[in-house]
Amino acid sequence: MVNAKKPNVQKRRPGPAQIVDNAMRAHFLVLRTQGRTADARTAEEFYGFRARDVIEMHFEKRGAGRGLWFRLRTGRVINAVGKATTRARSLYGVPARTLYAVPKKRRTR
Repeated sequence: MVNAKKPNVQKRRPGPAQIVDNAMRAHFLVLRTQGRTADARTAEEFYGFRARDVIEMHFEKRGAGRGLWFRLRTGRVINAVGKATTRARSLYGVPARTLYAVPKKRRTR
């Protein structure tokens, strides 16, 4: 019997744009099944921006509770149903997931 090597399959971590793209597509599919996407065929067409245009994702907003908001490079903030919302950072209670920032190093004891 021949010793067959297992293929070196490494699981890749999704990049920032892939994470945003997955979130956009997931919400778009739900909205499409509810008939709320008009004639849009893709998530990019529905939202009006691409995943690489997003710099932060917020998951909570003061006064609205939990949800999903995309902060674009232009400063605009778009919610999960494609509507523009307030840009004020102070309204977004939970720290944003900054997609293109360098992670802080952990201190060791």
